[in-house]
Amino acid sequence: MTFVPKPRVVITSRDIENVRRAAFALLEEELGAEERRRMVSKLKNAANTERIMQDLASTRKLADGYYAWAEYLFKLRDLRKYADLNLRMDEIEGLFALESAEAEFRRTHPACGKCGAMNRVGVMTCRACSGKMELHSAR
Repeated sequence: MTFVPKPRVVITSRDIENVRRAAFALLEEELGAEERRRMVSKLKNAANTERIMQDLASTRKLADGYYAWAEYLFKLRDLRKYADLNLRMDEIEGLFALESAEAEFRRTHPACGKCGAMNRVGVMTCRACSGKMELHSAR
C-alpha cells in the first residue's frame, strides 16, 4: 500500500498575512496599470512585442484565491459606505489587513506635492504630471 498525502487546503480568508500581501500587490498593480497601457500602445509595431508583453505580465506570487479575497474585501469596504452590513470575523480581520496594506503602500509610494498622484520612492519626477518630487525614503 502506498501513502498518498492529502492535498493541503489553505483557507485564504484566515491567512491574514498573505491576504495583506495580496492587497498590497493589487495596489501596486493598479499603480502600474496606466504605465503598462502606455508602454503597450508604444510597442504595437515593435519587432519584439511578444517578448516585451511577457515581461509586462503579472508577477503575482500567491495563489489566486488570495487576490480574489482581497478584491472582495476592497468591494466590501466600499459597500459599507452605503449599507449597514453584518460582517463575519474573517471579513473584519481582512479589512484590518487591507488597512495595513494601504498604510504600507502610502509609506512606499509618496504622493506628488503638485497633483497628488502616488509614485514610487526615489523617483525624481511625478509619473502623472512630471512635476519634481521631493526626496522620500521608505520607512
